[in-house]
Amino acid sequence: MFCNKCGKEIPENSVVCINCGAPISSDEIEPIEIKPKGIKINKKLIVTIGVIVVLVIGLIVGYSYLKKQASPENFALDYIKCVASNDVGKAYSMLDLPDDVNLSQDCYANIIVNQTPKILAYALSNGTLPSASVSDNFSKNATKVETADVVSDNMVINIEVQEDGSPTTKVIQVNLIKSGKKFFFFDNYKVSTADMIVKDKYITANMFAKVTLDGLDISNYIKPSTSDSTSSYLTYIIPYMFVGTHDIIATHPFLRSDEKNVLIDSHGLDIQMGYDTTSTEFNTMITSKAEELYSKILTAGVTRKDFSTVSDLYHSKDIDSAKTSYAKFVAYNTTSTGAGVSNFKISGNSTTKVLSSDLLAKIPTIIISVTPYFSCDWIQYTKGGGGYTHIIPPASKGTVFFSYTDGAWVMTGISLANILDTPAIEY
Repeated sequence: MFCNKCGKEIPENSVVCINCGAPISSDEIEPIEIKPKGIKINKKLIVTIGVIVVLVIGLIVGYSYLKKQASPENFALDYIKCVASNDVGKAYSMLDLPDDVNLSQDCYANIIVNQTPKILAYALSNGTLPSASVSDNFSKNATKVETADVVSDNMVINIEVQEDGSPTTKVIQVNLIKSGKKFFFFDNYKVSTADMIVKDKYITANMFAKVTLDGLDISNYIKPSTSDSTSSYLTYIIPYMFVGTHDIIATHPFLRSDEKNVLIDSHGLDIQMGYDTTSTEFNTMITSKAEELYSKILTAGVTRKDFSTVSDLYHSKDIDSAKTSYAKFVAYNTTSTGAGVSNFKISGNSTTKVLSSDLLAKIPTIIISVTPYFSCDWIQYTKGGGGYTHIIPPASKGTVFFSYTDGAWVMTGISLANILDTPAIEY
């Protein structure tokens, strides 16, 4: 209870206030109700704290997950997974490669992926390797070996694989190099291709050959010093090639074509392409061309056609000497009054024979003997104006000279053998 005068608490049923001495009347005693002070709850604060806690937990979990995903072991395993599942596009994007046409995705698929035994199962080394199907399962006790190289950005991840056709597993190494950052905090990686590519591989081929590497023209890679020299060979320097078997084809306008499947590695020798013998197609073409040219000029000569009618058959730089030789042939075998050879007619296929050739020279040449089959009349006038006709057998053997100029075989000269044993005489 409390004193009505001073308001201080006094014992129950007190008559006098022990604090102020004032008498206490029972009528004046009134109970005082004490109300407890209320506590105000801030709901926004509680929600904010809850959100922060959830975010912190999420960040911790997310960090742990991303760290695991960004680990070099996971990256190496993902690369092998892409190779095993033939996801060439993704596997190719994971490579650290210079920009070169011979290192394209198609080349990678044909040389690296298609020439490698198919992977049936894989796991990080020392992990659990499934026996039947491709699996992502791997053990945390993976083998990660830092390279001996002083560059700390390089590392090797050992992965155990089960290849198609092999009863046992083997460990392959995936070489990784750091390549920037991933998710802002973690290292990003690329698969090193140091053991996948060969630099500056030499291919040598005959002059004028067209060389393709896996279907790609490599004429842009001709070594400058060989293109302007007197050598009959050209050297191509290929800046980059994938290690593996490549298709190399050298086609030539007159020599036999050469096609090889060549295993390219860092220890291989330079590649020599081409043959020094002519192709069957070329032999047919050049002998037919020699026969045609000789027959045209021979026919024009014995019929006393002007040289201008055959001048376009000669190479332009040899026109003057060719004109002189043609005039001598006409003068020896015919006369303006009709003596000599007349009624000339090519009666069958000519026989041709290559006398000599230098097909590997800077300017290739070939000399062909042509013997045409023909019939003719020989008219020899006498002083009395009479004459006689004599049928002579085919007996004219000429020589045609060719050179390979501006990408085509052109006639650079021709030796017209006289048909008559003695010059035609005009009386």
